[in-house]
Amino acid sequence: MIGPTTVFSSRLAPALARYVDLKRALGRRFDKTTRTLQSLDRFLHDHAPHYLDLNESASIWVMPA
Repeated sequence: MIGPTTVFSSRLAPALARYVDLKRALGRRFDKTTRTLQSLDRFLHDHAPHYLDLNESASIWVMPA
């Protein structure tokens, strides 16, 4: 289980953390979705120098390998 404080590191980190905190404050476990958001966050953080446009980055993240 993901702990109550989830760490994000991309430029969307503050928004992602607030979103997860809100859902948990409303009583949702939100574990699977949190892991998905962490995966996106890691991708955005690791690839930030290559993809400056967030829409392009997200599109690449969701494309099948």
